[in-house]
Amino acid sequence: MSPVRHSELTMNRGRQSAYNERVEKNMGWCSPSTPRQLLSTVSLFAFGAGLIAYGVHLSYVHIEPQRARTLARDQFVRDYLRRKYDK
Repeated sequence: MSPVRHSELTMNRGRQSAYNERVEKNMGWCSPSTPRQLLSTVSLFAFGAGLIAYGVHLSYVHIEPQRARTLARDQFVRDYLRRKYDK
């Protein structure tokens, strides 16, 4: 492999810079959104937010029964060990 000369790096960096300038200048919306597209975007966003909110609700609803089962299992294990090893 031959070493890359500084002039080649500078030339490539210049090409990349020119490319970036062209891309940044041309970036943006291809066309303005129509009212139908805007309504579709807003409704899909609202639907997604609703699904997340419903999932959070279900998560909080099921915390207390799960906590009760965990505490009952913990107490059962403690009682079992107490009976087995405390004589």
